[in-house]
Amino acid sequence: MDAHIDNWNEIRTAWMVARHGSLSAAAAALGVHHATVLRHVNALEDRLGVRLFQRHSRGYTPTDAGQTLLQVATTTAEQFDLLRYRVRSPDAAITGKLIVTTLPEFADSLVPLIASFHRDHPGTQIELLADNRRLRLEYGEAHISIRAGPAPTEPDNISRPLGQASIALFASADYIARFGKPAMHEDTRGHRYISLLRVDPRYRPFVWVEETVPQEQIVFRGGTIQAIRAAAKAGMGIAPLITWELSREPGLVALLPPPDDWIAPLWLVTHRDNHRTPKVQAIYEFFLRELGAKNRSTSK
Repeated sequence: MDAHIDNWNEIRTAWMVARHGSLSAAAAALGVHHATVLRHVNALEDRLGVRLFQRHSRGYTPTDAGQTLLQVATTTAEQFDLLRYRVRSPDAAITGKLIVTTLPEFADSLVPLIASFHRDHPGTQIELLADNRRLRLEYGEAHISIRAGPAPTEPDNISRPLGQASIALFASADYIARFGKPAMHEDTRGHRYISLLRVDPRYRPFVWVEETVPQEQIVFRGGTIQAIRAAAKAGMGIAPLITWELSREPGLVALLPPPDDWIAPLWLVTHRDNHRTPKVQAIYEFFLRELGAKNRSTSK
């Protein structure tokens, strides 16, 4: 069936039903009668020739086709928001406080990017919060978040993939000259390793170090990723580091490709209420462009 989709209102209505789970909630969000919502959903399903929702007593649950529509419509809505921002405010000043949050492992790598953004927008005051907690964007704890792991599921957040965050074993050229390179991850004999003082169970690479490497071969433990990187650069041993470090620290060499469980999807997240503001749009686009390019270059 050759279905032509040319009515954004119907798509937007179905998108709101998928987000809110019922006709009445979608109608309230759109400011229309629930009969209008039902008419739009039925018309779109007839045009596509597929069921977008499972109807039940608790509301509407998206089918696989409905989930696809939810993903595509979310991206489309973001593009409309961006179009409105660019058309209405082409010269809007990017000023004020911007709070960025990410995991401590990523914080150092973001600082040069944030400095570059600030050079283009000197009227901003930027705070970088490095925290293992997932800060609540809806409560204003941060304007934008860079997360690793499963896709964010909060219904009022806008999320875009940034590629992958990969962690590999690194060592300095001096260390390699003295001790060589391990042939595989299990080849730990004769090598020295670096770990964290407190290992988060979710941080698989350092869990691997603690569980696999004999304790006497762990010659340094640091309280921060900065200390870990500095110790590796000084030639003390082998350390798990984000592959971005390869471009930031020419004195460090990646020894082995990361195992699958050392690679996590990376996400850029904002809250819908802040997403449309000029300052958040500016840094959102900046991170999409710069971090996307960084991930592409390190994956080659």
